[in-house]
This record gives sequence, C-alpha cells and structure tokens, in this order.
Amino acid sequence: MPGENQSTRYYLFSLSNLLAAFGGGTILGKGIGIINNTFLQGGSILSFFVGTIFGLIFLQFIPKKWSKTIACSFSICGGLTSIILLSVFEANAINGRLSDTPALWFFILLCTRFGFWFYSRVLRASAAAGQQQRIAWVELGYYLGVIFGLIIWELFGINIGMAAALLLDAILQFSAGSLDWVANRLVLFSQNDGIAESQISQLHNDKKTNNDEKVWCWRLAIAAVFLTIAVQVVIFNLAHQVLGSFSPYILAFFYFGVAVAAIVYKRFKIKLDWNVLAKKNSSYAVICSTIAQKNKKISFFAGSFLSLFSVAIVIVGIIDWRWGMISPVETSGTLLLTFVSIAAFFYEILTLAILDRIGLEEKAYHHQNMIVVTYGLMGVGAAVSFWILGTMKNSLLELLFTLVVCFMFSVLMIQKRLI
Repeated sequence: MPGENQSTRYYLFSLSNLLAAFGGGTILGKGIGIINNTFLQGGSILSFFVGTIFGLIFLQFIPKKWSKTIACSFSICGGLTSIILLSVFEANAINGRLSDTPALWFFILLCTRFGFWFYSRVLRASAAAGQQQRIAWVELGYYLGVIFGLIIWELFGINIGMAAALLLDAILQFSAGSLDWVANRLVLFSQNDGIAESQISQLHNDKKTNNDEKVWCWRLAIAAVFLTIAVQVVIFNLAHQVLGSFSPYILAFFYFGVAVAAIVYKRFKIKLDWNVLAKKNSSYAVICSTIAQKNKKISFFAGSFLSLFSVAIVIVGIIDWRWGMISPVETSGTLLLTFVSIAAFFYEILTLAILDRIGLEEKAYHHQNMIVVTYGLMGVGAAVSFWILGTMKNSLLELLFTLVVCFMFSVLMIQKRLI
C-alpha cells in the first residue's frame, strides 16, 4: 500500500541517519583537539561546520533529478573518505595529534567526510518535510546517533582512539548507504496523504500567503539560520573552550535536547502558523500543537525567549565555572548541562516548525529546493560564525551580544506577516 511504503521509507531514512550519525558523533567527540594548527582551532567541531559548506556545494552542482539516484553513493563516499583519513592519521600522527601539512590535509578530508554526511542527511530530511511532522522521525535518528557516538564510549568505559573511530565510521557509512538504496527503491507516489493535501489546499485558499509566499520562504530560511547561530553555534563554541574530556558531555546533552524535541514535535503535532490580529492587516507567528485533542498556541517570541534565556545561563555558567576542577556529574555541572538540553529543546521545536512550514509551502507553491537551500544556509552561517567566534576572545559580553542579536533577527524575520 502507498501509505505503508512511505512510512517504511521514512523509518529506513531514520535508521540510516542513526547509523551515519553514530559514526559522525564518534569522530566529533574523539577529534576535538586532534589538529594542532593555529588557524584551525576547533578541530573536528570546525570541520563539522565547514563540512556543511562542502555539502552545500554538492547540493548546488548536482542536478535534483540525479540526487535521489546517487544519494546512497554519498554515504558510501563518506565511508571511503574515512578509510583515507585513517591512512593519513596512522602515517602522520604523533602522540595522537597532527601538525603542519598532514594536519591541513586531514582537516580538508574531514570536512569532505562531513560534507558527504550533510548531503545525505539533507536529502532524507527534504523527503520528509511537509509530511505530517514526519521530518521529526527522520531527524530523530540523526540526533540519537550523534548522542550515542559522543558518550556511549565513556558510559561503558571503552577506550576507543581516533583510528578505531574512523574504521567504525567507514563501516557505518557503508551500512547507511545500503539502507538509503533500499529506501529509494520503494515505490514513490506523487500524492501526499489526506492531511497533507488538505493543508496544502488550505495554503492555496489562505489570503495570508497569496502574494508573498516566495519571499516568506526566504524569510523563514533566514530565521532558521539566525536561530542556529544563536543556539547551536554558541553552545558548540563553548564546548570547544572547555577541557576535551568535558566537551562530549556538552554536545551530547545538546543532542539529547533536540532528540526529545523531535519526539514531542511529532507526538503533539506541532506546527508554525500565524494568528490574525482583529481589525488589523497583519498576523503574528505562533507555535501550535494538539494536546488532549485541544489546540494550544504559544507565540514564536515566547518560545524564542525560553531558548535565549537558557543559552544565556549556559554562557554565564560555563565562562565563570571551572570545568577542569569540577566533575560534570556534580550539582553545578548537571545543572548547566540541563540548561544546555533545555536550550536545545526549544531551539529544535522552533527549527523543525520552520522547516516543516517551508516544506509545506515548497510543495504548495512549487518552490524548488527550498528545504535543501535552508539547510545549506544554516550550514554556511554556522561554519562562518563558528570560525569568527573562534578567532575572538569569546568574552561574556561578546557571546551574549551574539545571542541577543541573532534571536532578535530571527524573531523579526517571521513574527509579523501581512495579510
């Protein structure tokens, strides 16, 4: 049946995301501080963000009609790149670190590997966007995979080095590519399910979106970029500043927060909409959900403020807190990590709602590749801002300024919509 095939396809994409992200998370955690180069501070975290730019280049130059056919090949290419990385590391690492020219080549290859990962992930998410919150399940596999890759080794006391991490990643990327191949072999149907079709029909009949739907897709995309810089980039930058043994905990708790958000997003059928103001020619952005068969709404501004407040506490806490002297399992450490998860939770709810709305309007108005472009812009914005923050002193005022300005622009982009 069409519905069963589609559901199976999304579950396969989620599992593929899980495997690929498990390998990526392992490399992300083990690669922090592995590159000894003044201009490449951040190591695996910086290559993670720069890799999204590589992925965007792939997305721009590969025709869309080819993308579904060769999507599985990019996961396999990621596995092959990990094997090459393993060879470079084994031949040139001194005490587990790389310097000079080998460090530069390793960084470029690692960026390429993350670029392949980004490309495959975006195609999976693009297939699910605008389909009754199914993007949440597909993204959930990604988040869980990163969490497992970051902390599972510490939890079970397994000492795994960078070489073993790269070998494991190669195997996982090959497996993810195989699942993508199976998913794309399933019969695809041009018709969406009834609910998605009714939502698209409603968009066509909605006066709010008749005149500016293309502009609003771009405004939504820009809002997602600023949200990503304000939350993910700032928190990842803080993770880079602390001692290496604690960085994976910050990243893992971040991804734990977004994983919970993905479940909540799907469970309560959350979406982004605009409430029409009485007797005014405009509307304001709200996050809608269905709880106990009752429709609930919270303003987009309020949701953004909750995330902003949590990130601000994390900034103040980590800068003032001596990570090297206190264990993250102690009260102060646990509290800060909890705020990392809370910030990530609200960030992901808002971002998924934006992406789902873009996907819905993309299908309704036949805008090409807006989800793909949005992921690309988020990646480029994150990479550039992470590098810029890495070259700065990262004082309390600088990080708080970045946080507030980015949230302001994000809210301004979509808060008010003319009708």
